[in-house]
Amino acid sequence: MIRLAQVRLIVLVSVLAISGGELRPVLAQDETAPTASASVYDALLEVYALIDDEQLDDALAYLDQIQPEHAYDQARIEQVRGFTYYSMQDHASAIAAFQTAIATGGLTESQAQDFEYSVLQVSIASEDRDAILRALQAAQTPAQPDSAFNTKLFAQAYMGLEEYETALDYARRARALHGRPDQFLDRMVRYLESLTAD
Repeated sequence: MIRLAQVRLIVLVSVLAISGGELRPVLAQDETAPTASASVYDALLEVYALIDDEQLDDALAYLDQIQPEHAYDQARIEQVRGFTYYSMQDHASAIAAFQTAIATGGLTESQAQDFEYSVLQVSIASEDRDAILRALQAAQTPAQPDSAFNTKLFAQAYMGLEEYETALDYARRARALHGRPDQFLDRMVRYLESLTAD
């Protein structure tokens, strides 16, 4: 249900949020985006080259050799470790790595929330009901402003839990929040409507 490319894009956007002209997650007004040290940034680019070449064991070994300078560096290393495990279809290890990244304390509140969404995405992909329930609770606490992205993600989680009425409510809200035509959301709504029809 969750494509590898979707998770990779989220991870890559976050990893590249480092220096001038970079992509950045949306921050609360009182948050300042931390930056990775130059050596860690360069090392993570090397890891991505290994991942692109499908040398996933080598990527994990390379990650073990990177020396973080501060908590944010460690969070980014764990984030990429999580993506690497996800690429290997090792969902439990991916979830553990993303949770370790959150636990470093090196992330802003909004970045930590983004990592919670990554945990939820991997949990949905794992099709493990207990993992989905735990990740859904964490991703929804504290409550975040509605966005098409997180609302669609919650719809997918409730689909995985086979709570189709709730999933349909979230899917409809995600479609409204999206504000423009979206084939994926349209198909999701139609599918859920077919499952919940009397």
